[in-house]
Amino acid sequence: MFRPRLLLLALVALPLLAGALFLLPSGRSNASMSVAWADLDCSGAVNIGDAQKLARSLIGLSVSQAQGCPQPGESVNVAGDVRYWGDIDCSDARTIGDAQKLARSLIGLTISAAPGCPDPQEEVALGGGTRTPTAAAATSTPVHSPTRTPTPTATRTATPDAGPGYSVALESCIDGSFEGWSGDTLFELCNGQLWIQSSYDYTYDYAYRPAVVIVYVYATGTYWMYVEDIDDPVAVTRITEFTRTCIDGAFQGWSGDTVFELCNGQTWQQSSYNYTYHYAYRPDVIIYRWGFGYRMKVEGVDETIGVKEITNFVENVYVIDENFPGYTVIVQRGNGELWSLEYGVGCLGFWEGDSVSVYSPFGLFGGVGSKIIDGDDDCSIWSAQRIYG
Repeated sequence: MFRPRLLLLALVALPLLAGALFLLPSGRSNASMSVAWADLDCSGAVNIGDAQKLARSLIGLSVSQAQGCPQPGESVNVAGDVRYWGDIDCSDARTIGDAQKLARSLIGLTISAAPGCPDPQEEVALGGGTRTPTAAAATSTPVHSPTRTPTPTATRTATPDAGPGYSVALESCIDGSFEGWSGDTLFELCNGQLWIQSSYDYTYDYAYRPAVVIVYVYATGTYWMYVEDIDDPVAVTRITEFTRTCIDGAFQGWSGDTVFELCNGQTWQQSSYNYTYHYAYRPDVIIYRWGFGYRMKVEGVDETIGVKEITNFVENVYVIDENFPGYTVIVQRGNGELWSLEYGVGCLGFWEGDSVSVYSPFGLFGGVGSKIIDGDDDCSIWSAQRIYG
């Protein structure tokens, strides 16, 4: 997959080529031939290899061409206009932007170009020509300029074939605010699907409900997502096993082994150590399978955490009496048994008739690692003794 940013790094690492970011025409004439405007190597088809060869030529690497095909940067006569071979947008200078626009055109995204410039797939008759580079070509913005020409939106006007080796998997939009990606970012789409970033990369760009196009690359078996007004795509994988629900009550982040009671009746516990504080009341959550476990994304919190379901190890009990400040509470289980539970810090106290939860991770009620969960509070059970039943 063509990655423009890697090419930029290569340019930095090759200072001897700093003065040759825009290659000037060689002046060699070529016989008349008919070829698509973006078919850089005259192979008879426009594909991602043309974008790669165009990028290679920008840093001085040689490229293979069909016999009689112009070299990148060579002047050619197109319908009476002398242009540069590989100057996809007819800006009088070949830049990394031409390679990017060629790649975008392969998946059906619209690109900006000078008036009268041929479309990338348009068949043109080439003839030899000579031309002196214009001032614009000599003073074009360097490849490393932080600014870029705004490109049209990712909304496609049609659904053409994406080109050899590619197909469009779907067109949709981000459901809500979009702030780029940073490693394992989740993307909720307007069609209800959930996708996740599958290779590390970072970019920041804020937009609300931007259009997206996801393409499938046959050679690598990978999906890439293009987001409106962002040049580079991001590798993604679809999440097919997930649950949407909410936190049942107040949410205050997590701190190591935090227990989460959800609106759907399930109970989950933090399984990967992390700490964050964020207060919200009944925020939406998504729990999804990733790798060999599950992760949870909470509305308003950027990072995700590993979680495990403990629903089957949680039992609701009723408070019969409490010995405060002795930190002992008498509870009644569903089978009628009465238990005396000595608990530690973390719970503010209980009232007779309250319904609380007891989490017993190893299936033994009140055993090692057990906790009392009361809404937002939880406290460890130090000892448990059955006193009736």
